[in-house]
Amino acid sequence: MPYSMNMGQGKGSGQLAMNRSKQGVPVGARRRYKKKPTEFVTAVQLDLDTEGFTSNTGGGKQVCKRGDWLVDNNGGKYTVSQESFAKTYQLISPGVYLKTAPVWAEVAEKAGKVKTQEGETTYKAGDYLVYNNEDGADGYAMSAASFESMYTCRRLRHSVDAPKQRADIARKRLLSFAWSPLALVPFRLALKTANRSV
Repeated sequence: MPYSMNMGQGKGSGQLAMNRSKQGVPVGARRRYKKKPTEFVTAVQLDLDTEGFTSNTGGGKQVCKRGDWLVDNNGGKYTVSQESFAKTYQLISPGVYLKTAPVWAEVAEKAGKVKTQEGETTYKAGDYLVYNNEDGADGYAMSAASFESMYTCRRLRHSVDAPKQRADIARKRLLSFAWSPLALVPFRLALKTANRSV
């Protein structure tokens, strides 16, 4: 899945490449992340009688085939293969999706290109190399500013505070989804359940 590299790039985005990212991740260290539950995308499937099209997205040539998805991620537009989209995104409401599958990401030490399912994406030192699979398959690149605003590292500290951390995360999720159709139980009941786990 390529990502438009012009989104989120700004003054100083390359400064994160020195030794650590803004989130404190050592350069080259791959970690597991989840997309923030408030970071929705709009998407439409290319379900027409066509052989697809080619575009220049993410600094490289991208091919969109019939069945692939056109995604708008806060102004960053890119395509996602049909297989990858089915494995990683969940329908929230018509045309609105949330990436629910985890990703594995690392900070790039130097500029380069990463092969994507749709073509290739270029990146700079300090950008994130992101993979939908832990083994490094199904990769793409994102600017550090964009990645760090959309994703969080999901590792909890192993300590006596871990149950409290889990309860805090559950409370935040409930509060962020209380207004949406994602709330599967009445809000009060869900909040009581989260408070009992502390």
